[in-house]
Amino acid sequence: MTDPDLDPTLAPALARITDLLELAELLQFLSSWLASDPDLAASLSRFVGDPGYDLYKLRVDLDRFAILLGADGDEPPPSEHR
Repeated sequence: MTDPDLDPTLAPALARITDLLELAELLQFLSSWLASDPDLAASLSRFVGDPGYDLYKLRVDLDRFAILLGADGDEPPPSEHR
C-alpha cells in the first residue's frame, strides 16, 4: 500500500490484515471444493482414521476459521450430507 497520507508505521499491520483475509478466502475455497466432490469423504475418513471427524465437520471448521480471520460469513453453512 502506498497511500501518501498513511502513517508508515501502519504498513506492517495492514500487510498482516491482507494476509489474514487471503487465508480466509483460501479456507472458504477449500470448503467449497470439499463440498463439490462427495467422493472425498472416503478419502478423508481413511486419512483421519476416525469416523467421528467427517467431511461435514471439516467444512464447519474451515468456515469457522475463515470467519475468525475476517471472512464475511455470507456463505450458507455447509449442509450435512453424510
